[in-house]
Amino acid sequence: MAMTASLVTFLLFPRDDDQFTALVESLAGGDGAGGQLEQRLRAVYPHAVVRRRDRLGELDPTAETWYVYRDGSASSAHA
Repeated sequence: MAMTASLVTFLLFPRDDDQFTALVESLAGGDGAGGQLEQRLRAVYPHAVVRRRDRLGELDPTAETWYVYRDGSASSAHA
């Protein structure tokens, strides 16, 4: 039985790119899932990577955290 997350968090890298943040917010929409977000982001940011935090890393079993990397990782060679 799948559990629906009550709290969805997106952690963005880099954190200081307002355009990237706005795009993630608009593309993530209300579906609360990051699964197709990577594909949508790659239309603008070809190296974008979206990964879900392992459930074992969540303190709240109803929480869902997604890591969203504009350039493929937290430390970018593009910077």
